[in-house]
Amino acid sequence: MKPTALVIDDDREILDITASLLEVNGLKVVAKDEAGESALEHLRTFRPAVVVMDVFVPGGGGNDLLAAIRRDNLPTRSILVAGQYREDWLIHALELGVEGYLNKPHIDQLLPAVRAVLVGQRFFSSWAMEFLASDYVRLKNAARAKGLLTPRESEVLQHRLDGKSLKEIAAEIDRSPKTVEKHVTSLKKKVGAGNDTALAAFALRAGLLPRSDRNDAEKLIPTIG
Repeated sequence: MKPTALVIDDDREILDITASLLEVNGLKVVAKDEAGESALEHLRTFRPAVVVMDVFVPGGGGNDLLAAIRRDNLPTRSILVAGQYREDWLIHALELGVEGYLNKPHIDQLLPAVRAVLVGQRFFSSWAMEFLASDYVRLKNAARAKGLLTPRESEVLQHRLDGKSLKEIAAEIDRSPKTVEKHVTSLKKKVGAGNDTALAAFALRAGLLPRSDRNDAEKLIPTIG
């Protein structure tokens, strides 16, 4: 029996090309949808082996369907296709359990992705793989850096990165400004930072800054030798 597939994209040309390519290569396309409402209905009705879906279509999109697959405990493997290189889209898709993630133009990677997810593997575009690898390194560096600092030093560092004065930090952690100053001096010595700019540079390189702050920090902090 042929494995079944559902294809969702609001670009009719891409929708037809995707469906034709799957059918020529041994899959049975049970439905082609340009809108989220009909896609959700077909997903629940046909319970296809794999769904190839755009991130956004009218009436919903890939993330809504990913949530439905998890909520309804469907056996469907999922491949999400994105038209933009957005880290937050990838992260959200991973949180929802996506098995494959492609970036347009994606047709040349479609069949390898489908074959992979049908046998229980995962398949990601080269951009997604690069992002995941760099994030792994960031998290590993962050863990190493956190091991270097005491819990109190890490806490003081975060307050310092938020722009708080020694007096403000002292009030936050219920210690004297002089004690806070000792913590700041100690952590600067540990990481080899001569000033607050170098301290911020360390935090950036070690992955200690929240994801939302990193781009702004990279623009503001000069390269420290």
